[in-house]
Amino acid sequence: MLLAPLRTTLGLLALTPPLVLATSCASTKASASGDAEVTSTEWVEAAPDLQLQIDTRAMQVAVMASPDEFVELSDWFQGVGEPAYPALLEMIESGEKRERSFALSVVSATADRRLLEPVKEAMPVSALKDEQHSYEYARALARMGDYSELPTLIAGLQDKDRYTRALANETLKEVTNNQIGYSPDASADERQKAVEAWLAWWEAQQQDVLLQSEED
Repeated sequence: MLLAPLRTTLGLLALTPPLVLATSCASTKASASGDAEVTSTEWVEAAPDLQLQIDTRAMQVAVMASPDEFVELSDWFQGVGEPAYPALLEMIESGEKRERSFALSVVSATADRRLLEPVKEAMPVSALKDEQHSYEYARALARMGDYSELPTLIAGLQDKDRYTRALANETLKEVTNNQIGYSPDASADERQKAVEAWLAWWEAQQQDVLLQSEED
């Protein structure tokens, strides 16, 4: 029964553009080289009006009922940017399945490398129990420059869901510039050939890293 007034409030906010007002908190420090280095724990703080919108939109994620709502909310959080990061990280760490998926998707879309370590702290690999979360997590990490979970995306090329296969392929090509032939609509046998090619490529990368570390 409480959903009716909530949806009314959310519906009104859907018509309200984000108030991009923020107060800046300390977010940089000097590195040993003298260059500014961004910390991973302090973000630009939202002004009260914007924070109210962020909190309300975060509540809306839990009750969104259509792909259109997902896209609208994702675009909104991306538009707000840094002041919304704490809310996204909270969803990743302690949200329900839908909220975690949503937040990982938004983080992946931002590709902001400052979120890499906070995301890994909020959801360590050892805490991943849902297969879809594993794909979304691997995609987010890869787009932020951490390729350690690429084998998960390679495995996603054989997922039963066509959208998951297509997204895994798109991400692999985007972050590696590798043009291994693959179609999400191909037969399982043809897809397996692409998986084997990607695994061979991945193994070669590991060998290159190993050789380089030995030379150093």
